[in-house]
Amino acid sequence: MLLDAIVATIALTTAQAPPAPPAPHNGPPTLSIEGRVVDEQGEPMPRMRMLLSYPGEAGIVAPLSFSGSNGGFRLAGLKPGEYRLCADPGPIFGLLRTEGRFEGEFPMRACEAVSLSTQSRSDVEIKIRRGLLYSISASLVDAAGNALSEAGFEFALRDGPPLGSVDIKRPGDGRLVVRGVPPGDYVMTARRVSPNGTLLELGSSSIRVTSADVENVVVRTTKPVRIVGRVEFVDALSATSPKINVNTVGLRSRPPGQFENASHVGEDMTFQIDGLLGPQMLQVFGAMTPWAVKAIRYRGDDIYGKFVEFRTITDPGDLVIVLTNQSASVTPKLRSPAGQAGAGTTVVLIPLDSKTGTALDNAVFRPIDGEAPFGLPPVRPGDYLIAAITADVSAGPPSSVARRLMRVAQRITLAPGEHRVIELDIVRPR
Repeated sequence: MLLDAIVATIALTTAQAPPAPPAPHNGPPTLSIEGRVVDEQGEPMPRMRMLLSYPGEAGIVAPLSFSGSNGGFRLAGLKPGEYRLCADPGPIFGLLRTEGRFEGEFPMRACEAVSLSTQSRSDVEIKIRRGLLYSISASLVDAAGNALSEAGFEFALRDGPPLGSVDIKRPGDGRLVVRGVPPGDYVMTARRVSPNGTLLELGSSSIRVTSADVENVVVRTTKPVRIVGRVEFVDALSATSPKINVNTVGLRSRPPGQFENASHVGEDMTFQIDGLLGPQMLQVFGAMTPWAVKAIRYRGDDIYGKFVEFRTITDPGDLVIVLTNQSASVTPKLRSPAGQAGAGTTVVLIPLDSKTGTALDNAVFRPIDGEAPFGLPPVRPGDYLIAAITADVSAGPPSSVARRLMRVAQRITLAPGEHRVIELDIVRPR
């Protein structure tokens, strides 16, 4: 039917006007980019993904291709313009194994600016630096300190999926060795389940790999815990009390797809959450305006925006959520016209730790439409980073997106009771 409609439209147009003479062919020439991918010693690097984009944009403007056995590549069908060409190893890269210590190498992504005018380019060389791969030695133990030889195990990026390219050996007695690990932040998770699949114990450990092997990591599982707590108000409570809910977000604490635990705060301002396993971050939400969270105190420490390994709590005084009505608020306004912002533009507000200045894990993400001002929910006074980003940048785990924005986001300080309108340009991580 669509083809019939197109034919009918063409016929109607032809009947209404005489056919125009063919236009002369004077369009831009079709150009190509050729070259090689090599390492620091000039050796060819095969099987590298060749990603061509416009400067400052993430979208790929040419079909995905790979470097050949001699490191050579060719991208054709291009128009004159400025391009950014990257050679990337992809999520999984073949590893080199030798006897004894694992001594693989991981090629690092490298990019070059390429300019096309009236002629093709055949002299482009992309030089890739090889980064060393390292190993991690760990032990899995249960809550009583016994070795977990048959426990389920997962090794994954801190904000990503399990790595398919690492080599995991389990010699027994709860010991394991992970080889072929590139530098980065990772999480090891161990699970003990019943024969019917019920999760009995879970434990995880965060690991940072920099420039050396990591030894003596202990992943200790714990049994599910119950926490109770209460809500307090810094200032006098108004006639209308807020409706508050508390939920937990786990740091790889549950199988994919399983919901976080949640609890409604009762009239006596107390709450209870059962079945917590692994590090958790508490989040508070509901009909709270003008109230905002000032602090979350767990046994004397403020854990607002942080992951914590909770122990069973029986006294609500050990976990206190402090609310204040002297909250602050921000109304971002895009400088870019609505057409340039595009669908999926998001504003990110990242709270900073008052002592260390590091980013907390409870960033606020708010999709926006066009250039009109819009409000973010009330927040506690303090230091923040704020940025407007596009849909492709906002894809991925929230904590990972927030960390990537640290260098390009605008820093602001919000005073108690302050309301501020902030103009923003759309930015991209560097």
